[in-house]
Amino acid sequence: MKITKIAQQQKQANRYSIFVDDEFFIGVDQEILIEYALRKDQEVDQNLLDKIKSAENDHKLYSAAINYLSYGMRSIKEMRDYLHKQRDKKEKEEDSIAPSEEVIENTLDRLIRQGYLNDLEYAKSYVRTNYTLKSKGPNIIQNELKVKKGINEMTILDAMDEYPEEEQSENIQTLIDKFIRTKKSLPPKMMRNKLYTHLLTKGFDKDLVNQHMSELTFDDAEDDQADMLEKEADKYLRKHQRRFSGYDLKQKMIQSLLSKGFDYEMIKIWLEDNEAEMNE
Repeated sequence: MKITKIAQQQKQANRYSIFVDDEFFIGVDQEILIEYALRKDQEVDQNLLDKIKSAENDHKLYSAAINYLSYGMRSIKEMRDYLHKQRDKKEKEEDSIAPSEEVIENTLDRLIRQGYLNDLEYAKSYVRTNYTLKSKGPNIIQNELKVKKGINEMTILDAMDEYPEEEQSENIQTLIDKFIRTKKSLPPKMMRNKLYTHLLTKGFDKDLVNQHMSELTFDDAEDDQADMLEKEADKYLRKHQRRFSGYDLKQKMIQSLLSKGFDYEMIKIWLEDNEAEMNE
């Protein structure tokens, strides 16, 4: 067998069409052409043709990886998962050679050597992005890096140096201000409880959260609580007075108002002030 023609492709200048015995054999990247020193009138055997095809498939996998990186940094795990998906696609295509696990690992090694994959730099960038743009706490960030991104614990600990406690405190304060601003209708007790839970679910450590919570006052909310209690109690009374009366009405109202976060002492005061209405 002989290579009878090598033609540069019109749409991709770095790719060439190889013809063997006047029939199209394969399109290859310029790197493959150079690596195997392919030329017109070169004698080839099936073994060489198989090597060329395998090398081209390997190069396509590498090119797919580079394209994947063009959309953003990736962890080694993310890239490995992506290359496995590319292999799965190849297995479903006719006349395609799916890359072996060895080829996938070799591709990963090449990307690491070339500096395209670096889990520490990736983790540092991930930490910075998630605390500056999303105000996430360190616990959530660490968990995501470990579970979703496959970063080892030592690398994660090194990367977390990018998120000092001062920045964590700033984010906590920002979240507190936003929460109080948007939850003004909540009674103080409920607001405090919900805020505490909110900060923990955002991934901040309990000690730092408790430190901020201990410095909080809800004076404005407490001033409004009497008015809010008045409205809620009147609303409950109008809705349930026909169904319940006396002791039953009183107990059910207390339970309802407590569940909404109102202070028990304030509820008792309201009931004493409105005892006549409760007994109608």
